[in-house]
Amino acid sequence: GVALGLVLPRRPGHTLHENVEPWSNAIVLPVFAFASAAVIIPAVGISELSPTFWAVVLALPVGKVIGITLFGTVATRIFRSPGRSSLSFFSIITVGVLGGIGFTVSLLMNELAFARNEEILDEGVLAVLVGSGIAIVASAVVVTLRARAYRARRELSEAEDTE
Repeated sequence: GVALGLVLPRRPGHTLHENVEPWSNAIVLPVFAFASAAVIIPAVGISELSPTFWAVVLALPVGKVIGITLFGTVATRIFRSPGRSSLSFFSIITVGVLGGIGFTVSLLMNELAFARNEEILDEGVLAVLVGSGIAIVASAVVVTLRARAYRARRELSEAEDTE
């Protein structure tokens, strides 16, 4: 990819980048991340998974929403400058939901925390990926709803301007 980028002229290279990027983001990067994480699917039933598994699955998306929303709201109140618009509470929640997608640091923390217990380590890796998957679905829903709200507000504003 790098060699191809170096030899392509700027305009066709940019067009190629725009055409390849969605496929790269949707297929190549997740497959690479999954393979890099060396995910081992535990040979146990759902009811036999440890409480640690369920805690990580829940804490990753929910904890990010709570933490980012709480501290984002506090920061916008403390550092509000006059004459500048600040983020709305719903925008901060949207960022919090999107924050749950990241799993690289979570995988590192899992590896450090459970290094001495191989079984929980494997379940932790799987839990991080499941939690991130939940965050991806939640993010898709929240971002879609926010986009619809912004679109409706823009259409209402344009309708009022034409009258």
